[in-house]
Amino acid sequence: MTESALAKMKYMKACQTESQRILPAVFGSSRRTDSDLVIGGYEIPKGTTVVRCGSTSSNDPASFANPEKFIPERWMRGCPERHNADSFANIPWGHGARACIGQRFAKLELYMLMVKLVQKYRMEYTGEEVGMLTHFITIPDKPINIKFIQR
Repeated sequence: MTESALAKMKYMKACQTESQRILPAVFGSSRRTDSDLVIGGYEIPKGTTVVRCGSTSSNDPASFANPEKFIPERWMRGCPERHNADSFANIPWGHGARACIGQRFAKLELYMLMVKLVQKYRMEYTGEEVGMLTHFITIPDKPINIKFIQR
């Protein structure tokens, strides 16, 4: 697997981004204000902890049409389904100085795993719909049994 080969796998990357939009691995993020400020018309005093719930903003119909549907094309330039959401509507890895420092490595690992699994196996899931439980990280609410069929 080369860097140039991975760069061509735009649909795979869109699938990963869409899965993180629907079910982000982390609940959200928080910051303590270092000055008085106004957010959305609300006065927030200095020293207040403000929490951003990622799964709420990334599944908001005002930002993403049909947010309950898995539509990887919404992340691909030139596709009619491309979203026009605010760039902060979906930030599963955080943003700026406090973004996940392992983001690039984690994405590379995810992409490599996805490629190897799809190359070697056809996968089937016939169970019921899976929900989520949110602790510090988001986890499935029940076991997920995927059948791996060698190609």
